[in-house]
Amino acid sequence: MRDSDRRLLLLPPEDRELDAETLVEFARRCDARLPHAADGRVARALDLRGLRYYQTLGLLPRPTRYDGRRAIYDRSHVVTLVCIRSLQARGMTLAQVQQALATTSLELREAAALEALGMAPGVRVEPPASASVAAQGPRALQAFALQPGVSLTIDPAVVADPAALVAAVVAAIAAFGAPAPPEESL
Repeated sequence: MRDSDRRLLLLPPEDRELDAETLVEFARRCDARLPHAADGRVARALDLRGLRYYQTLGLLPRPTRYDGRRAIYDRSHVVTLVCIRSLQARGMTLAQVQQALATTSLELREAAALEALGMAPGVRVEPPASASVAAQGPRALQAFALQPGVSLTIDPAVVADPAALVAAVVAAIAAFGAPAPPEESL
């Protein structure tokens, strides 16, 4: 079977509109071809609840339109779901997936989705630099009290200059008229 034929089976045509159930069905077909992390953090099968969860988190764009109360999706939603599931299978957290997708065009997402499905030359959506840091395991964090009941926790392995970040956050808080935190808490 040619790649173009397999694409038709896994991804809908660009002009096809999908309801939520059909979107989930296309995503499940694609999901069956993806590797899954052995740790069980990613559900084996996507369902409507998972679809809505991804939308709530902002990982999956809102439906293209509504037909009454029925949400209508398109091919880009299937492509994005494949990318989400593929990146999760590579060990990325949903926050890291969101960060990676935010910096990736739809064309790159589609190429990455096809690559993940084994149907195109190698194009990968790269995890953010913090993804490799997350894989290293627990490490010491720094906490700063900004206001009573408000603290800022910084990972010095990810933030090059924690003091500069704290100063910027304190300045932003001051810009809103809140009192500066006590000096000893910084």
